[in-house]
Parts: sequence; structure tokens; C-alpha cells
Amino acid sequence: TQSSTQPTTQPATQPETRASLPPRPAPAEPVTMESIRVDLEAGQFNDVLRETTRLLNLRVMPRDFNRVELMQMRSESLLRLRKFKLAQNAFEEIGNLPNTSKDDVTRRCLARSTAWLIEKSSPRGYVFRGEKSRQIVDILEPVSRKKAMERLLVDESESTISAVDRAISGQQLGPILEQVSALSRFSQLEVAVTGADAKSRAARDRLYDRAVRLIDQSAIRMSSDVQRIEDRANDLVERRRERRLPAQVVLEVYYVRRGLDSRGSDELKEIQATCRKIAEVVKRVTEESADAGAMFEGVKNPVQDVYDDAERVLKADYTGEVDRRG
Repeated sequence: TQSSTQPTTQPATQPETRASLPPRPAPAEPVTMESIRVDLEAGQFNDVLRETTRLLNLRVMPRDFNRVELMQMRSESLLRLRKFKLAQNAFEEIGNLPNTSKDDVTRRCLARSTAWLIEKSSPRGYVFRGEKSRQIVDILEPVSRKKAMERLLVDESESTISAVDRAISGQQLGPILEQVSALSRFSQLEVAVTGADAKSRAARDRLYDRAVRLIDQSAIRMSSDVQRIEDRANDLVERRRERRLPAQVVLEVYYVRRGLDSRGSDELKEIQATCRKIAEVVKRVTEESADAGAMFEGVKNPVQDVYDDAERVLKADYTGEVDRRG
């Protein structure tokens, strides 16, 4: 028999090899308050804006995160990215947070003053007023922003105090209420720059005293106007109509209320608008200063009473006949 022989070696072949996989990316570092602070310090403003916006939009703030500080870092990033209107609104939002401590008051004043500085500045920076050189100071960097805010205080000081003096010397409540709001803003700027409100406090006390007196007088006058409008609306007007009886037709006299005319209705609505404006000013003053708020305490109820009376007269039913007998 012929024996078959096997080759002593196998044909040369390339061994199969598994395709090499790319290395796994390192796990992302968890976002923390400190990591956001580091990004802000490093000028990574887009990253800070993205993370703060994401966190602030959560329904429940995670532990170890501070909402107010996140709002501050978000506002700062928006300003550094030159998104001026969004930054102004973001700083205003911080300024509207409630005060629970002295630090909150300082934070609120600085935030609102920063928003005011943005409003008063151009994209190039804050322009000094009253100077031939028209010096422009950058408001993006914190150091130059502080210089710009100091100059804003100087520029606003004379005009604000002069406007307060004019309002105090007048007899109209409207300019007084406008200056209460304007002086509040100036006072916050003064605190943000100097840490105190010496100049604005003196003007504020004079303004608030005058405001309380004019509000009190206005409440008395508006109450009298509401009563006058109500009396006129309830005036009886004689009417005549034919009434057919079996044997004759008689002329019957009856009476109805005059009711509100458009002029009276508009006047009542205007009174209510004034009451709302007064209430808004008193609320703002009370929130900003308990001492100043106490000065307005005595006028709150009379103004609310006038508003309620005007509402009652507006909604009264003046239809139907009125029996004058007895």
C-alpha cells in the first residue's frame, strides 16, 4: 500500500487580529460650585454661562449649589460676553431678590447699580459727562468697571439732588413719586460705591416727608372726588311716560338714577391708577428701608380706602326705578 505523507509545515498565513479600539475618554469632571468659579476666573465665560443657566433652570437646586452666586456668575459672564441687554436684565433680577441680611442689601445695591451702569453705557464703555475729552471707561473688567461706577455716581449726584429739590418745592404729587423712585436708584448706587448713603439719605428724608404730606392731601382730595362722582351718579332724574287706563291715558312721572357717565368713569379709573402708583412706591420704599417705610405707614390705609370706594362706585348698579315716597 502507498502511504500518504503530510507536509511537515503549514502554509504561511496571517493570524486574525481584532481591530484596535480607540481609548475610552476619561470621565468628565463633575460640575461643582468651585469648578464654575475656576472657569469664571479663567475667562471661560461661555462654559460658565452654559452651566449656570442649566442649573438655574432646574426645578430643584442640587445640594452644595448656591442660587444667588450662580445668578451672579451668570450675570458676570453675560456682561463679559458683551450681551449687554441680557446682562442688564440678569443684574436687575439679582437686585430684585429679597433682603434677609446686610450682605443681601449690599448685593442688591451692587447688582442694580451694575444694571444702571450698563444702561448708561455704550458698547465701548461709560462716557464721562461734562468733560471736553469725553473719556470712555471700559465696564467689562471689574477694576475699570468700579472706576466707571464711581464716575456714574458723580455724574448723577448733582442732577438727582436738583430734581429732588424741584419736586419738593412743587405742589404736585406726580413729580414727588417719580423722584422717590429716582432717589432710590441713586441711593443704591451711593451704597455700592461708598458703602453708605449719606448724601442720598438727607435728600430722601426731605423728599419722603414731603411725599407723605402730599399723599395724605391727595387721599383726602381723591376721596372727596369719589364722593362727588357717586352723588352725581345717584342723582334722581325725572322721567315721564304714558300709562293707559281703561277710560283714559294718564301721564305718569317716575324717577331713575342718573348713573355714571364716561367722564365720571374715566375720572374714577384715573383715581385708581394714582392709588396703584402710590401703593407701588410705598411698597418699594418699605422693602428697601424699614425706617423709611414707617414714614409711609399712616397713608397706606387711606389710599386703599379710596381705591376700594372708587371700585364700588364703578361697579354699582344704577338701573331701575326709584321710589321717592316717604
